[in-house]
Amino acid sequence: MDGAFIVKSAGSGSTDGLIFVRYGPKREMSERRSAGPNGYDLLRQRIRALYGPSPSQILNTRKPDFEAQGEHILEREVRRQLERAKL
Repeated sequence: MDGAFIVKSAGSGSTDGLIFVRYGPKREMSERRSAGPNGYDLLRQRIRALYGPSPSQILNTRKPDFEAQGEHILEREVRRQLERAKL
């Protein structure tokens, strides 16, 4: 994803971090006045966290589909190699 990055310290104990994405144009100094040291927000670009299922959650829900498809591909390849070797 364009502009995305991982912040490892932002995740829970079961994740490797949260994914954040930069969006929009860089902010002018006048827009950055607010929180932070000396009343300034140091972020030059807007960022937001992307929440949703983790890659491991997606893999675990789709794993049976991948396993069935993988078995089919493996069987087909074994047959092809056996025919090629004329065994």
